[in-house]
Amino acid sequence: MPASERGETSAQLAVMAPVLVLLVFGVVHAAALWMGGQFASVIAGQGARAVATGETGRTFADMADAVERSAHEFGVVLSAPPSVEVSGHSVSVTASIRIPRIIPVFADSVSRTVTVAREEFLTEDDR
Repeated sequence: MPASERGETSAQLAVMAPVLVLLVFGVVHAAALWMGGQFASVIAGQGARAVATGETGRTFADMADAVERSAHEFGVVLSAPPSVEVSGHSVSVTASIRIPRIIPVFADSVSRTVTVAREEFLTEDDR
């Protein structure tokens, strides 16, 4: 190795190491966001189904119970209380969960909204 190239490898490593570390942490954080989104979708779906099949007077209590129970089963922490929106023939539930922050500029929570059709009892004459 010529004398003029001594230390070149160290300089290249000093420049590239932070970039590689940031890239690895970015991939890990993106995976955590994706996985958190999957958990939030399942949790919101279970809450929406609880409201869609429940009695009209207990909609929010049923949804909150289902969301909190699902979050506890998955071992995730809700970052905000779940919200429910009941319209004519559908129910929408939004669940937000907290994920570990690996890179400070990335999000530390993820939210998903699930909409399902409400179950309605129809008599034989109404069909």
